[in-house]
Amino acid sequence: MDSGIVVGAEPLRVGFVVRAQRSDFPGAADEQLFERARGLAEPAVARGYAEGGTNVRPIRDPGDEERTLDTWYEVQLEKPVGSLELAVSEVGFALSLEKTALPR
Repeated sequence: MDSGIVVGAEPLRVGFVVRAQRSDFPGAADEQLFERARGLAEPAVARGYAEGGTNVRPIRDPGDEERTLDTWYEVQLEKPVGSLELAVSEVGFALSLEKTALPR
C-alpha cells in the first residue's frame, strides 16, 4: 500500500497526505471531514509542516467508473528540509503518523 509520503527537490522537502473517508463518517459535513484529517496532522504542524492544500477524491469502482465507492477528504502537508539526512529523518517521522481518521 502507498505510504502517501513524497520527497521533492528544488527546494528539498517532505510531504504527505492525511485523510478522512466519507464512509467512516456518513453524516459529517465536508468541512468536518477536513477537520478530522487536520486533527491527524497536529503533531506534524507542531514539527513545522504546513498545509499545502486540500482535495476531495472520489474513489471509483474499478469495474464501473460511473460508481463511486467512497470519497476521501485529503489534506496535504509539506515541510522544507535543509539536507538529505533531514529528509530521511522526516520520512521516518511521517511514516510513524496515522494517515486516515477513524471513527471512535
